[in-house]
Amino acid sequence: MEPLAPEPEEEDFDLLSDKIAVLQTQVLDELKGCSVWLIGMMGSGKSTTGKMLANTLRYSFIDTDTLIEAAHEKRPVADIFAKDGEPYFRKVESQVVRELSAYKSMVISTGGGAVLLPENWGYMHNGIVAWLSGEPSLLARRVAADGISKRPLLATPTPTPDPFDGSSSSSSDASPTSSAASSSESTASSFSADSASSSSTTESLSAVEARLSAMLADRTKFYENADIIIPLTGFGVDVESGAPTAVVMFRLLKSLLLRIQTTKAEREEKRKFTIEGAETQRTQPRSMRVVDTPAQAAAALAESGLGPDLTQH
Repeated sequence: MEPLAPEPEEEDFDLLSDKIAVLQTQVLDELKGCSVWLIGMMGSGKSTTGKMLANTLRYSFIDTDTLIEAAHEKRPVADIFAKDGEPYFRKVESQVVRELSAYKSMVISTGGGAVLLPENWGYMHNGIVAWLSGEPSLLARRVAADGISKRPLLATPTPTPDPFDGSSSSSSDASPTSSAASSSESTASSFSADSASSSSTTESLSAVEARLSAMLADRTKFYENADIIIPLTGFGVDVESGAPTAVVMFRLLKSLLLRIQTTKAEREEKRKFTIEGAETQRTQPRSMRVVDTPAQAAAALAESGLGPDLTQH
């Protein structure tokens, strides 16, 4: 659920710093080496937040995309997608997730699509899974600022001009009239360059947001399997850019602590489980009791004086 207003600590960075220090000690005591997996869409800040969380918890930080690139001669993820295909990438990604799941005391940042394979959830749930959740508009602004070309699922090839297209004739083939017209158009275009660039940027941002919205709609059902959800909503001056990393950290540590404490309470309740009626009977339920044989039952009756003494025969 998105917060409707900031917590008091989120508006005072001195107070926020103190609160994070307190949470750091509490979470460390409760985690006991349990790893934390960060999931979320591109632009959600998994790597940035993950590094800060790892530093705070004195954990190791691992980015699955970085490991995959290292195993492929440092080829960028976008290049692996383009040359080897997404199915191949997802297979390798799953192998990395499986191997990392055996380790403790790690903060692991996953690729945005790591949630798509069911087996990955079995591996990630060896630790605590946190979903960094942001609106498509926020994610689009962040991705565009970072560079769309780095995102293989968003990058689209730039059309190559057709050399046989008559509209792209060389200047040597142009008539004096067309050259003059071209010069006039060039002069006019210089005045509208800024507005055209602005319009193009707006259109690109809208296209990215639309694509991210569609992807998020498809993936939400997977992301909702996370143990905790951390909203990236910003307030005041942070409305456009989203919550600062320190604020996301505060929300993450707070949610981690609550999750651990809730899980411990649930386990304690299970230990207190009793079978209804067992205390009044002061015995085991009928289906679990050891029943006497007929001979043992008759002997017991004889001893109590309520039945014949069969031992005299």
